[in-house]
Amino acid sequence: MFGLPLASLEPAHLRCVACSLSPAIIASMNDSAEQFSDQRGKPDYRPDIDGLRAVAVLGVVIYHAGFGLPGGFIGVDVFFVISGYLITGLILRDLRAGTFSLVSFWERRVRRILPASLFVMTIVLVAGYFLLLPDDYIELAQATIAQLAFCGNIFYWLGTDYFDGPAELKPLLHTWSLAVEEQFYLVVPVLLSGFFATNGRRMWQLLFTLALGSFLTCIVVTPIAPSFAFFLLPSRAWEMLAGSLLALGSNGSEKPITATWASQLAGLAALTSLVAAMCFMQAGSNFPGYLAAIPVACTVVLIQLHRQQATWTYRLLAHPWLVGIGLISYSLYLWHWPLMALTRYVFPSIPGTLMYLPLLASFPIAFASWKWIEMPLRGANLRGTKLFGVAATAMLLPLFVSGWVWLQAGLPERIKEVTIAPPPNLDTLIQKYRTSPVDFDLQELPILGDEQAQPSFLVWGDSHALALAPLIDEIASEHGISARLVARGGHPPLLGCWRPDTAPFQQAETVRWNQNVVDAINQNQWRAVIVIAAWQNYILQTGLENEEPKAEPADSQNQPVDASSPNRQQSAAVLKSQLQVTATAIREPIDIHWLPPAPRQKSNLAQAVRNLALNKWSPQPGAAVTLTEYRQQMTQINAAFTALEASQTRQPNQHHWADLSHCFFDPMGEPILVSGGEFCYVDDNHVSPAGAREYFYEALLAIVNEISLDGVAEQPRR
Repeated sequence: MFGLPLASLEPAHLRCVACSLSPAIIASMNDSAEQFSDQRGKPDYRPDIDGLRAVAVLGVVIYHAGFGLPGGFIGVDVFFVISGYLITGLILRDLRAGTFSLVSFWERRVRRILPASLFVMTIVLVAGYFLLLPDDYIELAQATIAQLAFCGNIFYWLGTDYFDGPAELKPLLHTWSLAVEEQFYLVVPVLLSGFFATNGRRMWQLLFTLALGSFLTCIVVTPIAPSFAFFLLPSRAWEMLAGSLLALGSNGSEKPITATWASQLAGLAALTSLVAAMCFMQAGSNFPGYLAAIPVACTVVLIQLHRQQATWTYRLLAHPWLVGIGLISYSLYLWHWPLMALTRYVFPSIPGTLMYLPLLASFPIAFASWKWIEMPLRGANLRGTKLFGVAATAMLLPLFVSGWVWLQAGLPERIKEVTIAPPPNLDTLIQKYRTSPVDFDLQELPILGDEQAQPSFLVWGDSHALALAPLIDEIASEHGISARLVARGGHPPLLGCWRPDTAPFQQAETVRWNQNVVDAINQNQWRAVIVIAAWQNYILQTGLENEEPKAEPADSQNQPVDASSPNRQQSAAVLKSQLQVTATAIREPIDIHWLPPAPRQKSNLAQAVRNLALNKWSPQPGAAVTLTEYRQQMTQINAAFTALEASQTRQPNQHHWADLSHCFFDPMGEPILVSGGEFCYVDDNHVSPAGAREYFYEALLAIVNEISLDGVAEQPRR
């Protein structure tokens, strides 16, 4: 997400982390460890498991803060294994004693999970009233309702698309993993109790078969549908079932004895591998897949090894400081993400180094949540109907508030009158212009302009074509002509290339979709084609790849780049070569207008403008990209399109590429960000309706004027 080395934290900052968990707090947590642990105060309490929880939650928290653990997200996988192990152990203990009850099991889960999570959701809803804009407040309300129904993961799976907004700004996104565990808790106790009563000795075979099926599902589905594999139980259950299988093999004795050298080395290897994975594994569309087996295997080894082996790693994980963090890990996980997400939302230009502030704040808040919410209610004398009645009543408050926010359209009356009108969100601009399917029917694509006229030109592009579609629609209507719009967000409109940061199936879709567009150009008579895309995004942010061998990563200044950053030199070479490939593939003479993009801003200036419309105390927008910086963004892009124009003597079609920098900056070189009292961007790179008119009106008007002089209706070639 954000790459800042941990070493960049100053010693004072690290001391603050230590101070946020004082020895008194640690002692208080340790005094309560055995009484309130998941082992219910039994002598076989495993302090090393709380230490392992600490490693997991610290990895997640540091990763989310952006402080140098690119693989810290695998802490969630560690939690899944621990949950499966502890929950299955509790169920088996009661089944073997003949005291198991589904009602009693779910009572324990309600006392363990609901109090803190309900409190966090309620506080976030209240904070959202003051901090979130209407569209985002509606999404928060919907996410809260979904999580109250134990379906938060399904909500985020269904809501994940190109226009859904940055993930780091969604305050309850992290609850997807809680929903996965809650769904596991609903299914596995019923399964285990039913199977134990009929054939207890075959239970291991049952769980192993389910785990294997889930693991294979995860491997197969990840490259095809990474969002499904990431969020949903069928492809995640194997991680918890791995812990369940460990619990089945327990003989009831958990007292560590002296370790052998082999055990010492195995423990060191497992813990080192887990930490190394947090340090070097990269987030991407290939996770979870087979890569999730690394943290799962390390966790399984550590839990199994420490049952009867007092290894060095056992002593390390059982250290009071780690145990203390492990005890508050649930509250820490609940609180850290909303604090970080809302900080980034309110301060869109915040330097990454200042994210230590919400990171530090999450520790004392988590301790307070653990001390005065988790612990008292977990040990409360509430049972049966009374407990479920209290829980249902407590759930009504966030449910009622969420429903009210949703029905009231996010309470737009909170927006104040301001000098600069806040731009709408991008998704509200594209409702009329739906995204093109990969295998489209030309007759079903949206029409821009006069719907009574036969389409005479084609608009082809990514989400930036969608952002300019309303303006093209308006200009074409005024001229009595029309166009077909074929656009897919995040898909570069070029033959034979793709974004390397997307899943393999999405890369294949990009290639097939662009080929379909070129076929549609060749098979129909068009007066012109307008191609609109965020060319600098593909060079500077996501990268571009084709089937050519990849060069060693280095930017245009021959400096090493971060592993998560695109190879700019290579991406620029791909752009140049695939422009030629695309031009050659369009066989018939036709005018092709390639539009340059607006400057990609250094931060989400539009979000800052929206925040100011909600709260006068919100920070002013940060510095905009200068003319010099924009020219630097465009250097390699201009070179690629200049080469294309120079080669058009060898091509049947005519390519047009214009320098529109004078439209983005005034004669003094200052950036133009406001037009007619409205902000010109909707985020850091898509233009608003006001920006579209300010930046692109003259260029599009000239193109449409030219087309209208000799329009040719859309019809198949003979």
